[in-house]
Amino acid sequence: MENKSKKIISILSTIIIMLLVSLGMTYSYFVAKIKENNKTETVLKAGNLELIFTGTQEINADNIYPGQTFTKTFSVENPNDVNMKFNIYLENVNNTFEKDLVYLLKANDEDITDTRILPKTREGKTYILYDLEINANEKIDYSLEITFVNKDELQNTQGASFNATLGIDNENSDKVATKNDKIINAFEYNNDTSSATYCVNGTEETCKKSTCYRNLDTNSCAAGTIVIYAVNEDSELAFNVLFDDGETMRIQQINKTTGYTAWSSTNNSSNTSGPYGVLNLLETSTSNWDNVPKISYNLGTTVFATNKYTACSSYNVCSSNQYNLEKTNVSARIITVQEAAKLGCSETASSCPSWLTNGDNIWTSNASSSNATNAWRIDSTNKLGNILSGCDGFYNNNCGSQTFGKAVIEIEKM
Repeated sequence: MENKSKKIISILSTIIIMLLVSLGMTYSYFVAKIKENNKTETVLKAGNLELIFTGTQEINADNIYPGQTFTKTFSVENPNDVNMKFNIYLENVNNTFEKDLVYLLKANDEDITDTRILPKTREGKTYILYDLEINANEKIDYSLEITFVNKDELQNTQGASFNATLGIDNENSDKVATKNDKIINAFEYNNDTSSATYCVNGTEETCKKSTCYRNLDTNSCAAGTIVIYAVNEDSELAFNVLFDDGETMRIQQINKTTGYTAWSSTNNSSNTSGPYGVLNLLETSTSNWDNVPKISYNLGTTVFATNKYTACSSYNVCSSNQYNLEKTNVSARIITVQEAAKLGCSETASSCPSWLTNGDNIWTSNASSSNATNAWRIDSTNKLGNILSGCDGFYNNNCGSQTFGKAVIEIEKM
């Protein structure tokens, strides 16, 4: 019996030793791998000058859990006797997360970005910072903190991953290609005719260029910013930024997209048919906009909290739909009354920014339940209002104050 016990103890000891050795080997391999990767050094040459990037370039975030943060560290050194500029980019991004994976970039322990959403899956370089200056003979230590945001709700991330290669280059920021190469240019809006940077259409010689669309921060492009966008291979049109949502922007054409038109297509006092009059004409007018991402929207039975194409009882109260409408695979829509309100519009004259109408009466996508035959519009005096009492422009385009449709499209910045 004693011999049997000794034998069992011997077997257990052997198993424990093997486990410890195995764990030790795994740990040693992990440490060795990290140390080997930390030896990565890339020398970037610019003429007779050079920058030295030190650190691991590969980023692999697989099977991370909500609330987890991991940090990628690297340094950039300027061994020259003159100051230099460089850009930081992520290359060949593979991102199967939604918008829950964010990053924060620090230089020498100081934040140099706010918290941003990591780029979507895309080939090539996605620049996260431009024109960073490094002094002569300076070394800067960077840390890229990546966090999976914990929303305190069920977040299914099984199989989700983020992979990219981190790097630097010294391309001139004016020559750095964006992911969306259909954005031809951007200019700061300025309607002060006495200003040296007067710019209201993007065609003035005084326009001041903007590179805000290369910045993935929310609101980096101010409302009103003029964006020149190639809607197809033959047409480059001017738009104003309505909202900069970070990776995407909602922009509205500066010039009216349609001729004057009725809001609805039928005299339907219950608004059940919705703005088919203006939307059908808008769809025809934008049918050749091949470079514009297609959208689908359904005004069915959802409330505005989850559907931005909903009708409203007033410009700032939206409780439920007032009509049913479904559009699929179209290029453009029209502004909502809520979007206009967020831009400052009210029923007071000149409350809307002047660039929003450009002197025209334009439709919103929203009807008014306070008067079922009325629809909300923004008039040429830059205020919100229902279509004028007694005017049949709601369902007939013979309205005395003619109203037009302006295309709103949603595009990626980069």
